[in-house]
Amino acid sequence: MNYLLSLLSLLFVGFSINAQTDFNEYKTLQSEGRIPADFTVETYAKIEEGLEEGRNEIGSQYEQRKFLEQTGYAIDELLHSGLVVFGDPLSNYVTKVANKLLKNDRKLKEKLRFYTLKTNNTNAFSTDQGIIFVTSGLVSQLTSEAQLAFILAHEISHYTEKHVVETFTWKKNKKFRDDWIGQMSIYSKEKEFDADRIAVDMYRKAGYSKEEIVPTFDVLLYSYLPFDEVDISLDYFSTDLMYLHPMLFPKKEYEIKANEEEDDSKSSHPNIKKRKTAAQETIDGVKGAWETNKFQLGKDRFYEIRNIARFESIRTDIMNAQYGNAIYSIYLLEKDFPESIYLKRMKAQAWLGLYQFEKAGKISSTLKNKSDYEGQSAKVHYMLRKLNRSSLTTIALRNVYDIKQENPDDEEVAAIYDFMVKELGFDKKFNLDDYYPMTFIAAIDSNRVRLEKKKIMDTNTIVTEKPVVEKKSKYDRIKTKKIIAADPVSTIDSLRYYNYGISDILLDESFTSDLKTHQEKFAIKEELKEEYKQLSLREKQQLQKEQKYDHLKIGIQEVISVEPRVFTYSRKGVDNVKSEQLELRFSESMRESAELAGMELFNIDSRSIQQNGATGFNERTALISCLRQVGNESKVNPFPVDFLYLKNLQNNFGTKNVMFSIVEHSYQPDFDLLPLLGAIYFFPLAPFYISSKVMKGNQTNLTIIVLDINTGQVISGETYYYNEGINRHNLGARMYNIFQYLSSTPQ
Repeated sequence: MNYLLSLLSLLFVGFSINAQTDFNEYKTLQSEGRIPADFTVETYAKIEEGLEEGRNEIGSQYEQRKFLEQTGYAIDELLHSGLVVFGDPLSNYVTKVANKLLKNDRKLKEKLRFYTLKTNNTNAFSTDQGIIFVTSGLVSQLTSEAQLAFILAHEISHYTEKHVVETFTWKKNKKFRDDWIGQMSIYSKEKEFDADRIAVDMYRKAGYSKEEIVPTFDVLLYSYLPFDEVDISLDYFSTDLMYLHPMLFPKKEYEIKANEEEDDSKSSHPNIKKRKTAAQETIDGVKGAWETNKFQLGKDRFYEIRNIARFESIRTDIMNAQYGNAIYSIYLLEKDFPESIYLKRMKAQAWLGLYQFEKAGKISSTLKNKSDYEGQSAKVHYMLRKLNRSSLTTIALRNVYDIKQENPDDEEVAAIYDFMVKELGFDKKFNLDDYYPMTFIAAIDSNRVRLEKKKIMDTNTIVTEKPVVEKKSKYDRIKTKKIIAADPVSTIDSLRYYNYGISDILLDESFTSDLKTHQEKFAIKEELKEEYKQLSLREKQQLQKEQKYDHLKIGIQEVISVEPRVFTYSRKGVDNVKSEQLELRFSESMRESAELAGMELFNIDSRSIQQNGATGFNERTALISCLRQVGNESKVNPFPVDFLYLKNLQNNFGTKNVMFSIVEHSYQPDFDLLPLLGAIYFFPLAPFYISSKVMKGNQTNLTIIVLDINTGQVISGETYYYNEGINRHNLGARMYNIFQYLSSTPQ
C-alpha cells in the first residue's frame, strides 16, 4: 500500500489469446472489450458498497470509512491515470496464468481482476478490492511463464490473507515511537515471508516447476537494469557518412552492483538472500510431487507477450524522456526485429528528444548519473554525456535524416524529420557554414594525398637557407596532439569529426530550403523580441495591457475537452467525495457554456466513456499521456509519442485542439479579531463586514490548458483566481468567458 500511495502521489476482453502481434507495425497497448465496473462506478459509491460488506477487523464505522476512502481514491486515481489498461494482451495473459493458479477455487477467481500498469517499474501489487496490478516492466524482465505464476501467487496470497487491511490496523493501533520504523519493517517482512510460503503451495498445485521459484528472486534483484545484458560497441552508432571518435566509448566495463544481501533493516521487504533461503526451505519441506512445467500456455506465447512488454518499455522511456535507456532497448530489440518501422520511429524520436534537451540545457535529466553506471547500457549513457552541443546536434540530425531516407513514405518519420528541421531553424547555434562538404574519411584520404604531393615537391626543391622554426605555444601543441593516432602526418582535427558528418545533407536542396524558411521565421521572432526590449517601461506596460488576453484568443471553434478535474480542500486536505461530485457538475456546466458561446465541444469524460466503451477510454488515455509527456519539462516541446493515434483521433473529431481544465477550491475566511469586535459592537457594520469576509474566504483557481495534439505544443493557457464559491452557476459563467476568448482572434 505504501508503494501504491507513493506512486499515486506523482500522478495527475476482446483480444484472443492466440492472436499474433505485428512487431514491425507495433501499436501501444490499448484497452479492449467491455469496460469493467472498476473503471465506471464512482468511488464514493464503491465506498458505500464496501461499508455494507463490512470491514469489521478494522474497527469502528469511522475507521472503516477512513480505510475505504484512503485506498479507494488512491486506486481509482491509478485506474484513471492513463497508465492502466484492461482487456489488452498482457492483462489477458496474466489473467489466464492466474486462472491456472485458481483452477480449484472458482469463488476466489471471480473476485480477482488483473490489469496492466504501463510503467517500467518492475512490480506487482494487490489491493483490498481484489484488483491486482502487474507492470509491463515486470513482464519484460521475466524468463518464463512459471516466474509470472509465482509472482501472481504471492500477490494473491497478500489478498487472501488480508495483509493490506492488517497493515492498516497495525498502524492505527501502534503509537509512533523512535523504533516505529523498525517495528513496521519487521511486521512487513513477516507478511512477505508469509505470502511467499503460501505462494509456493499454490504454485505447486497449479503444476509449475519448482526450479523456477528461486530464479524469480534473481529477476527481482536485477530488475532495475534493462531487460537484457548484451554488449554494445561504437560501431552501432557509426556509419560510412558519420565517423565517431573512439574516445566516445569507455574502455572499462561497468560492474553490476546488485547485492542480494543488502541491508534491509529499514525496508518493508526482506532482502533477496533471505527470501531465497526461506523459499528454498519451504520447497524442501513439501512432501507432495512436483510437476516440471515452465510454460503451460506455450513457450512461444510467453515470448510474444514478453516482447510486447519490451516494445512497451521503449514507448514508456520516450514518453518519460529517458532517451538513453530507449536507445539501448531499441538496440536489443533490433537484433530480432530489424525491419520494425516502430523501432525506427522510436529511434528517431529518441535522437530528436536528445537534441531538444541538449538545446534546452537539460540533457542530464534524460541520462543516468555517472554513479549509476552499471552493465552494458552504461556505455550508451557514457557516450551521450561525452557529446558536446555541436556533436550531439550533428549525430541526432544524422540519425533522423537517415531514418527518413530509408522510410520516405512513413507519415510519422516524415513528421519527426520536419519537427527536427524546424528545431534546427530556431537554433542560434546551428550553422551550416560550420560543416565540411566531405566525410571525415574522405577528408583524411584527401589530406594524405595532399601531403604526399607536398613531400615530392619539397624533395625536388633546393633549400638555400635554413627555414625559420617558430616556437609552438601550449595551445599549438595541444592541437597537434588532437589527430588520429593511425595517421600522425594528418592535420585533420579528429575531435571535430562531427563537422564532416552531414556532407550529403548539405547537398540536399529540400533540407536547406526548409531550414532557411524556419531560420527566416526565427529571425523575425528575434527581431520582435529586440523591438520589445527597446520599449520603455511605460510602453511595455501599455502593450501588456492591450494584449492581456491575446494569448487566449486563438480563433478556434471546436475543442476536445478531457474530463475536468476538481479538488476542493477542507482543513484535513482534499475532500475526495465532494471533489468527485463537483467534477460531474463542472462537466455539465462546461457543456452548457460551450453551447451558449457557440463553441463545439467534444467531451471525453465519464459519461462519454460509458457510452463509447473502450474506444472512449483509449482516447482519454492517449490524451492524458500527451499531457503527461508535455509536462515533463517546461522548456522542451516534445514530439508526441503516440503521434499516429493522435493523428487519427484528430481526423475523427475534426480538430487538433484539446483542452484540459482543473479547478481548485478552498474556504478559509479571514476574520481579524479587532475589526470583528468593532463590527459586533457597532452592530450596523456587522453584516457588511462578515459577508465580505465570507465571500473573500472562498478561493477558487481555474486552470485551462489547450494543446495542439498534432505537435504537442501548448497553444493557450491561463490560471484564473476568484473570490467566490464553487458551484455549477459560477463555473458555467467563468467557462463561458473562456470559450468566448478561445473563439476570438487577437487584434
